[in-house]
Amino acid sequence: MAHNPVNHPLRPLYRVIGFLAGAYLVVFGIVGLIQTSGEPFTGANDKTVLGQGGNLLLSIIMLAVGAIVVLATVIGRNVDTAVDKYLGWGLLVLGTFGLAFSRTDANIFGDPNAPVTIVEFADLQCPSCRSEFPKIKELVSSYKGKVRWIFRHYPLTNEHPLALTGAAMAEFAATKGKFFDFVTAVYNADPESLKSADDLLKIAESVGLSPTEVRAQVTDESSVAFNRVSRDVQAASVYGLVWTPTFFIFSTGNETKPDVAVGDEVQEVLKLKKYQQAMGNAGQ
Repeated sequence: MAHNPVNHPLRPLYRVIGFLAGAYLVVFGIVGLIQTSGEPFTGANDKTVLGQGGNLLLSIIMLAVGAIVVLATVIGRNVDTAVDKYLGWGLLVLGTFGLAFSRTDANIFGDPNAPVTIVEFADLQCPSCRSEFPKIKELVSSYKGKVRWIFRHYPLTNEHPLALTGAAMAEFAATKGKFFDFVTAVYNADPESLKSADDLLKIAESVGLSPTEVRAQVTDESSVAFNRVSRDVQAASVYGLVWTPTFFIFSTGNETKPDVAVGDEVQEVLKLKKYQQAMGNAGQ
């Protein structure tokens, strides 16, 4: 019968690693509570906690999870093993479920019913995201309805001061059916020409959006646009993302086991046998 031996030779090392992981989450939670105090409970903001985006809800979750891990490690006797295993599974399933399904208003390029999904977390001011955008668009198109691409936001506000505003504008554009029009226009623009929110506003107007409506959305942190961005930031934080673009790839029925890729790796991942089978050997 399978079991986890209490006296495994490496158990002391595992317990130290478990304790340190739990302690990190506790520290993250405490610092997060301090940093995000007074901010919207689940809203997107420019606050960072230990280098990652965060909000009050995430800080509370991390503090609770960290405390459970630390307590289980102190107790020992395989309690820590069970807690680490089931918490890990639970967070993975919850995070991936949210990644795939939490946004029914997701911004999808390609057939919404495609058997293979690429979820990208990107920043509208990120140079790498800009260079990868047309490549992914072309790649998805080449699979002719077998792959769908979901674009989600992870604005790195410490490095890119207009990223959050741009993401909110993009989400407002989505409510008018112009999400990819706006994002394409932003990525096609000369980065040196984007110095202020007014510059982004001009792009929004160029794709047919009302400047008055856009301005109202991006200046109200309780707006629909900001709430959509906030959900993406929360999902990215659950996964511990630290750079953009990051891609998650999975097939229908295997949402809890995504492959993670960056840059040109996406094309290679799609060539894996499991995805080719899911697509009916499309692209071969």
